[in-house]
Amino acid sequence: MKFRLIARHLGLLLLVLGGCMLVATLAELLGFGRDGPNVEPVAEAFGAGLATCASLGGGLLFLGRRTATQRQARAAARSRGERYAGPQLTRRDAMAMVAAGWVLGAGVAALPFFSWAWLHTDEVVPAVSAGPDAPAPEEAAGTPVTPAGKVVQAAGFDHPFRSFAACYFEAMSGMTTTGASVLGTAPHDIESLPSGLLLWRSLIQWLGGLGIVVLFVAVLPLLGVGGKTLVQFETTGPVKQGVRPRIADAARELWLIYLGLSAACCGLLVWPGGLSLFDAVNHTFTALATGGFSTRNASAGAYDSVPVDLVLVLFMLLAGVNFGLYHQAINGRWRAVLQDAELRTYLLIVLAATLVIAAMLVGSELTLTTGQPREAGVLESLRHSLFQVVSVMTTTGYATADFDQWGFVPKAILVGLMFVGGCASSTGGGIKVVRILTVFKVFGATLEKVYRPTVVRTVKIGGAPLSEGVKESVLIFVLTMIGLFVAGALVLRLLEPDQLTVVGAATASAATLMNIGPGLQAVGPMNNFGFFGSDSLIVMSLLMALGRLEVFALLVVLTPRFWRNTT
Repeated sequence: MKFRLIARHLGLLLLVLGGCMLVATLAELLGFGRDGPNVEPVAEAFGAGLATCASLGGGLLFLGRRTATQRQARAAARSRGERYAGPQLTRRDAMAMVAAGWVLGAGVAALPFFSWAWLHTDEVVPAVSAGPDAPAPEEAAGTPVTPAGKVVQAAGFDHPFRSFAACYFEAMSGMTTTGASVLGTAPHDIESLPSGLLLWRSLIQWLGGLGIVVLFVAVLPLLGVGGKTLVQFETTGPVKQGVRPRIADAARELWLIYLGLSAACCGLLVWPGGLSLFDAVNHTFTALATGGFSTRNASAGAYDSVPVDLVLVLFMLLAGVNFGLYHQAINGRWRAVLQDAELRTYLLIVLAATLVIAAMLVGSELTLTTGQPREAGVLESLRHSLFQVVSVMTTTGYATADFDQWGFVPKAILVGLMFVGGCASSTGGGIKVVRILTVFKVFGATLEKVYRPTVVRTVKIGGAPLSEGVKESVLIFVLTMIGLFVAGALVLRLLEPDQLTVVGAATASAATLMNIGPGLQAVGPMNNFGFFGSDSLIVMSLLMALGRLEVFALLVVLTPRFWRNTT
């Protein structure tokens, strides 16, 4: 195994994360947020993370420096006017690097949360007002108030971020675009965080959306060595035909598409959405990543805005599409895009689920995430059913209504959509539409052989026949995901017997393994993951990583045989 090459790439990963931390720090200090400039200093909160990224990243780069022989070979290649390829990543190298990158990256990304909770002597939480006759915040709390109307209280509170397991869970949730959070209960809710930390949560989701490793291949040409091997294990599904020529060029194009969609989403959230630039940027990051982190306690439902809902639905849908189709569309192959079997199935499922749930909601009383009741007419039912179907199926996890209070059938449909997920090679999680489609086609062909044993039916997706190897790998993947889901639910039920019912444990397992965020009951859209113990948080962090890396890329690294010195 080429440990030098792996160390160099991991060092670059940490330096990029450090640069993003610096961006979040400067944004807070320059007043990009809701609290005004430097209301809550975050420089020291990010200091531990920045120092770690600089020292550990620099150390890994030093360990991964080229050998004398490699430097001589590089100089000789340059003298001949040739490009020095350098050592190539093997399949094992790529798998080890991707797994280590996500695990190590989440640990470093957790440091700003952890240091903020411990280094601050004061903690800022929203002032509570009981109405126009309520006492002034100073009288109510007996403590000073910030210009933003937030009460500064002593840091004796047991903030969730004082547990590194909780910080690691939050960071892993961000980097895997899951969106589950330990925050949510006052005074330790989402809106009590400094703007810099809110931006950091959103930024790590945006980076995780298409994959930090793909970003490396797109931006840093020196990672062209073994690039195709790397992306094969990092992206969330099979690469679409037409995105294969040169992996560096393809990855760069995918990121340009990602940036373009992000810019469009942000602009539409500002107008006609009416969001502040800070909220628009954060929700753009998390919508395009299908992550679901919000700057509001009530998630996207805090705005109760039809334009905001429609913009988010549009870009969640776009983010859940195979990004290879955008490559084909740019190159004028629209017929191939429109005839794509996975895309058609994806949109059909969204349409059917929306109509069924909306029909069952008409005439009922909805509870919005703000806690307000709302009579569900036809349009209101369509609005909230469409939003929740798209949010759940793309594994974004935003909420506008408490779907945990809906009937059995709507909840069953949403839970089913959690497992389906988005399209392959999208930013969404789940099993993926193309795999579900494959399972049904294989099942249909097998069923036909029961009563027509002489018929040999070729299973095809989009007109292309599937080999036996592909069918076998899809079935094994689906069974493995189901097995991990069941195992995760059992472990969580055993670890949290007083907090979780069977349904709560099952949906907590599904919400983390499928990278969704909210589940039902104790982990529903109106609740959070802050009540879990450290053991449970670590288990769910592992489930999130397994789901994001599509199981096998991480599982094989945990086997002893993987590390034996074999080819």
